[in-house]
Amino acid sequence: MNMTIEALRAFKAAAETGSFTKAAEQSYMTQPAFSRLIASLEKEFSVRLFERSTRRVSLTPAGELCLQRVKLILSTYDLMLKDMESERAKCTGHLRVGYNPVSGPPAFFVEAIRRLSIERPGIHTSLVRAYSAGLVEQVERGELDCALVSGFYLNRNDKLRVRHLQPIFQYALVRKENPMARCERVSVRDLVGKPMVFMKDTAPLTRISVLYAFEECGLPPTEAEPVNDLDEMIMRVRTDDVVGISSFCDPNHQYPDVVPVIIREFETIRPECGRALVWRRDGVSSEVEVLNRILDDEACKGSRNGVYPFD
Repeated sequence: MNMTIEALRAFKAAAETGSFTKAAEQSYMTQPAFSRLIASLEKEFSVRLFERSTRRVSLTPAGELCLQRVKLILSTYDLMLKDMESERAKCTGHLRVGYNPVSGPPAFFVEAIRRLSIERPGIHTSLVRAYSAGLVEQVERGELDCALVSGFYLNRNDKLRVRHLQPIFQYALVRKENPMARCERVSVRDLVGKPMVFMKDTAPLTRISVLYAFEECGLPPTEAEPVNDLDEMIMRVRTDDVVGISSFCDPNHQYPDVVPVIIREFETIRPECGRALVWRRDGVSSEVEVLNRILDDEACKGSRNGVYPFD
């Protein structure tokens, strides 16, 4: 069979106009080429579809039956084109994702973004690096589609949907040569007398919670001069005899001379105190839905059993 959609559209045009000349014009073909196309259809079906006269063409009974089927075929074909256009639209878009430079993005989230780019190559993903409090505000304002943030900064928020992913611990960041670097965990008692470095404005809850733990134990904390960001904290740990306090655990091993040691009092598995993906309740994008589906798949891999490990 050599029948094409072009040939079926040509047949329908001829049947509706009653003229090969007019139908050829509508089909952007020359009249001789159009006539040959109709003749090829008749040869393929082995029936005469049109009665020809010098002024007009009309359908034969076989042509009338053929027209009914052709209309159904073209209608179904056009509907399929619309369906495919809708599917293409789902595969394109722009996903704006925020992440906290202190605690992420973790390996499983990076893998989810990578899978998104493979499964939906038409989706362009932009990554925005900011601290949790600012990321939450950007999602609320619609400047970001979703963000990976610390649950400490969410509280009750009716504007956002929250997907808790994994716990976040507090770490004592020390030089590799520091005796504490050989420990899996330390307590606030081990930090007594050690100058602790906190970030000034970007992680206020870390400082508040750690100082509260000292107060609960009746111990005196020792604070060093605060820093502006994580990079400055890492540099201070490298160059001074101080302990950095942060939720950063160097999952990508960027700082081999700095060791993160879990602070026992903050070794929590409460999801509300951990890392979470947030997005607006109203107008959730299809790209965020796809990302969540991929996260579901990632959570079921290997030994995770639906729970994300801490990297």
